[in-house]
Order: sequence, then C-alpha cells, then structure tokens
Amino acid sequence: MRSRFSTFLVASTILLPAAAQAAERRPIVAVFDVEAKGIKLSVSLLERLSDYLSSRLAETGRFMVIPRDDLKKRLLGQKAKSYKQCYDRSCQIEMGREMAADKTIATRVIKFGTRCMLTSTLYDLKKAATEIAATVRGKCGEEDLVNSLDKVVNKLCGKNDRPVSNEVASKHKRFEGFVRIEPGSFMMGSPAGEAGRSDNESLHRVTITRPFSLQVTEVTQGQYRALMSINPSKFSSCGDDCPVEQVSWREAAAYANALSRMDGLPECYTGDEFKGLSCKGYRLPTEAEWEYAARAGSTGARHGNLDAIAWYRSNSGGKTHPVGKKQPNAWGLYDMIGNVWEWTNDWYEKNYSGSATDPTGPVGGSERVNGGGGSWNFDASYCRSARRGGSVPDSRFYTLGFRLARSLETTR
Repeated sequence: MRSRFSTFLVASTILLPAAAQAAERRPIVAVFDVEAKGIKLSVSLLERLSDYLSSRLAETGRFMVIPRDDLKKRLLGQKAKSYKQCYDRSCQIEMGREMAADKTIATRVIKFGTRCMLTSTLYDLKKAATEIAATVRGKCGEEDLVNSLDKVVNKLCGKNDRPVSNEVASKHKRFEGFVRIEPGSFMMGSPAGEAGRSDNESLHRVTITRPFSLQVTEVTQGQYRALMSINPSKFSSCGDDCPVEQVSWREAAAYANALSRMDGLPECYTGDEFKGLSCKGYRLPTEAEWEYAARAGSTGARHGNLDAIAWYRSNSGGKTHPVGKKQPNAWGLYDMIGNVWEWTNDWYEKNYSGSATDPTGPVGGSERVNGGGGSWNFDASYCRSARRGGSVPDSRFYTLGFRLARSLETTR
C-alpha cells in the first residue's frame, strides 16, 4: 500500500493559482483531513489518505487544490485548536475563506458493522451551500479505503462507476450490511397451540410482493453515535458493536432519514408520516416484512435452537451483547430473536387478521409495533417470531432497538 500512495503522489501535481494563470479558471479548493468516526484509524493512515485525496482531486484537472502544508500552517497559526480538530463546518468555512478558496471538501470514514462508508462533501463558499455529496461503501482495509476514495473523486467529478447490476440478481444476496429479501408468501402470527402465544397473534396469510433489503444486524451503538453524535444506550460499556437501545421510534426514524441524506436518497419520514413503500430511502421494516424476514422460511416458534440463535434471560447475564455473535437465520440475518426488541414501521393494532398483501398497518394510532423476538431480559416464551407488542413513539427502553430496511427494485 505504501508504494501505491508514493507512486501516485510523485506522479501527480497539486496545482497552484500562479501555475494556472494561462489555463481555464478552476475553482480553488481547500481539502480538509479525512475524519474517522466509529473506527480507529492511525494518524499516519489518515495523513496518507488525506494526501491521496488531495492529489487525486488535483490530478482530475477540475480543481486547483490548496497544498495541505499551506492549509496546515494557516490553521496552526490562526487557531488555538490543533489542525486535526478542524472538522466542523464552521471551522472549515472560516479557514477556506481565509485561504481565498472557492470551495471546501470534507471527508468522513464511518464504520457500519464490518463495512465502512466514506463520504465527501463539496461545499460552495460563495453560495453557502453543499454542491454535491458523494458516498461510497466498502471494506475497511487500507487498500479498500483508497479504492473508495477513487470512487468518491469520480462522483465529485460527475463520473459514474461501472455498473454492477449482475451482482445483485442472486436471491437473498448479502451486500453492504444488508440482505436482499425476495417477495413471497407466509403465515403471519402463531397457531393456537404455540407455547407462549398471546391473543394478538391471529394466524393469517400475508403476501410480500416487493423485494426489500434488511440490515444484517441491529443498528449498533457505534453506527448510531457516528451518525447522530450521541449514544443513548444504557449498556454503553458493552461497546460499539452492541445494539443501540433507549432509542424512541421517532429517533429511529430520524436516524433513517439522516442515513438517507448521507447516501443521497429520499427521506422516508416527515414527522410521524411515512411516505410509503415506494420511498427508496432507508426506513424501518413493516411489521409483516420483519416477521417474514425473521422466519426466513421457517414455520415454528423460532428459526432454530434458542440458545444457539439468541441472547435471552437464561444466557445473557443481564445485559446486551455484541451483534452477530449467535447463529443467523437461513437468510443471513442475526439477532432477529433476542438481544433487543426492534421497532417496526407500523402503528399497532391488536386484532390483525385476514389475508393481506404488503400490509403497512393502520393509518394511525397511539403506539408503534415492537417487532417480536424478545430481548436479553425476557424468557423463552417471548422469544418467538410472532411475538408482538406496542409502545408510544417517544418510548425509550434499554430492551428496545431497531434495524433498517429499504424498498428495492424488482430484478429481471
């Protein structure tokens, strides 16, 4: 990797205004250091990534990039804070204007599960507005981050990556922390003889006609903090890989909207209003989608041996645990049973019954559905795919978290 950085940096030149006087006017850009959120990257690696990004941007010929050494000297000379702390927008705007820049570029690496999301935002100082935000997801190794930087630069310059449509055609394909769930039909609820059954689990057939993706694990504390700058969890000492909890339904919806904005997707929520299954941004799964995915083709109370698939009262030690440590279901989803309950999109109604196609629940109500499966402090009778309940949207419990979904296009 060292040779790749050095070879490119020697071959490329950062253009200065004086060297480009005869050329077509290019915007002067202040490129700030790559920031790591939710992942520990060494200072030297962040330096190399930042140098590589600046050089790649200069190599495109679209920008005149202010040399990082000049930017660093100005920051060290003008600011009481260290150079590494100029990550917030106000600092970057101020320093960009002091350096007579037209635009600034801020870049973040955010870890989501085992994957990393790299986002660069090009900000127009004269218009005081974001010009474009480019996001790429990939692995978290050094070479992988460099590849992501290449793709980000292409997007900032209006170039498209090569299509990969053939890779998403396989059924229930796992990709970028999500699993593609294909349409199908299943029996939702529980039969009369199921141990632990409640009277709000009427057995009825549901048909899912739209493919969707569902997050492989529950949203973790590290993921939530990286995006929302807060960790509300009671079990914060459990670590970044443990499920976030004490998040209300409204806060979960706000997280989904924030991730949609970061990925350049439409937001699926306006307050309590859900924009429908046609929205292509991130959202909470419907109750039917959640149970369909939790069952993954199984028809019993749960998809496997309880101790093998779930953290619950008898084996949790009275706390949450890192996600993905138990066995997944047949579709590659972890912790659908146990660890924490999960918010779903629907308003709660006790008596659901009758055949339904792509149900999204009642149009209103006072409570949102907690997806089944139980949690770390509930016994086996609660740890079932059909188990369901409701809580007011502002409720926060240390037994309750969430995972995200997205509506997908049908592949042909």
